[in-house]
Amino acid sequence: GDRLFVADVEQSVSLVVYKLKHNRLITVARDTLPRWITTMIALDYHTVAAGDKFGNVCVLRFPLDMKDAIDSEINSAFVVSTAGASAPSIDEAGLELISCFHVGSVVTFLRRVDFGSGNEAIMYGTLDGLVGSLSPIASQDTAQLLNALQTAMRDTLSVEPAAASSYIGRDHFAFRSYYYPARRVVDGDLLETFSTLPVARQEELANGVKLAPRDILSRLQSMRRSLLG
Repeated sequence: GDRLFVADVEQSVSLVVYKLKHNRLITVARDTLPRWITTMIALDYHTVAAGDKFGNVCVLRFPLDMKDAIDSEINSAFVVSTAGASAPSIDEAGLELISCFHVGSVVTFLRRVDFGSGNEAIMYGTLDGLVGSLSPIASQDTAQLLNALQTAMRDTLSVEPAAASSYIGRDHFAFRSYYYPARRVVDGDLLETFSTLPVARQEELANGVKLAPRDILSRLQSMRRSLLG
């Protein structure tokens, strides 16, 4: 295609378009927040995933409703520019933040992987050796259920620090939002601790999402199996 996602060590990600007719590269959109990008991978023609030196993984997307407006503005700018002049400037769009998650260490690589049966995920690695994955949730109903369970577990861990997955009692949401607010990501590490909670607490959490504890455990196991193929 004619697009390039360009990462900067301090100013995050920009989307650059190459215009063959004019032999010019033009920045049409950029992330509005500064991010010290260490690795990046394109997910599709409009979307990119990036990791930074402060341990965050984010997904950014070019607003689809801006394409025609940007193309029109570029063409108009070239019409009024003089021959041989530097590429005309245009009003840049902001890349849309789809999701963001703090993994806790410098992100050193991102890879798209296929675990079989069409189950794609983004694998990431960090400077201290952590390897993890970010996997799409298949349905809106499942996403709502897991998000509700995550919220309930966060509340439980804040009330009962002894039951927390963090041995130092760190607030879960504050940690996952250490540099930027966590957005549209369900923490699988947190949900995996459901099976370690006392039975009474499991039942209380399950009642909150209108399921039995065994159903929650079954769904978590099913998701784990689908990820690993």
